[in-house]
Amino acid sequence: MISDELISTEMNINRTEILNRICYTEVVYHRINKKLESNYSRSEIENLIFNIINETQEMFFQRIGKNNYVTNTERNIKIIINTNTYRIITVDRMTKQLFVRSYELGTIKTSSLIIHNSSLIT
Repeated sequence: MISDELISTEMNINRTEILNRICYTEVVYHRINKKLESNYSRSEIENLIFNIINETQEMFFQRIGKNNYVTNTERNIKIIINTNTYRIITVDRMTKQLFVRSYELGTIKTSSLIIHNSSLIT
């Protein structure tokens, strides 16, 4: 059984606070460019992250342990943010997935049927 302390839904996640407090390390800019196979400037990365968090539906915000996960299905991207420091840890490119809400556990589960789509940003 999954502990409620480890996984919570969007109810405990404040989007405005994340947007006001997100921060970056020097290493994370390089990591984001590597993971997204891009060459964005710092300001482009910061704008991208801000916009993705801002436009993502709250049902796709999830807290697991000490991290917040923001999963944007439109852009096929997941952002991992430290809950305490609001520091961006990494960004992962995703394939399109069908998300099924499980209210009993308060988690988001993904199906095993994947629609492959590598389009990401524009």
